[in-house]
Amino acid sequence: MQERATAIVTAMIVDDEQLAQDELAYLIKDFPDIEIIGTARHGNEAVELIQKLEPDLVFLDVQMPGLDGLAVVRKLREKNVELPHIIFATAFDQYAVEAFRLEAMDYLLKPIERGRLDETIKRARRAIQDRQKALPPEPSLRLTPQRTKLLVRSADA
Repeated sequence: MQERATAIVTAMIVDDEQLAQDELAYLIKDFPDIEIIGTARHGNEAVELIQKLEPDLVFLDVQMPGLDGLAVVRKLREKNVELPHIIFATAFDQYAVEAFRLEAMDYLLKPIERGRLDETIKRARRAIQDRQKALPPEPSLRLTPQRTKLLVRSADA
């Protein structure tokens, strides 16, 4: 049986409650191909880190002091930042319609169930693979043709 190599999916967790961050990070440990590369406790920090780290996936709380999760997505769009796949993770279902208007990949209600997270991560993996396939191929390092012959002029010519 041939083993298939899985690509690492980079993720961020944005939540103002440390306990919620810790719980989600604990659940994500069951997915060895998901690497949490950063966490943020409020919206402004999230915008900055998303721009800097360019994660594939962001688990984003809705209600946070200052800039809420929905405003984070709007702010990133204003700045013309390529959006990662956004998964809202919140205790409030009333923001779901607006989240999907902002093209959220999914909307998880706290407390997050393991099975539901599994479905979401499977969907995220497929979307990330599709996005990577749609990217243009990287340009070759060789930008100009190389000569294979060396022209030598002599004084006799």
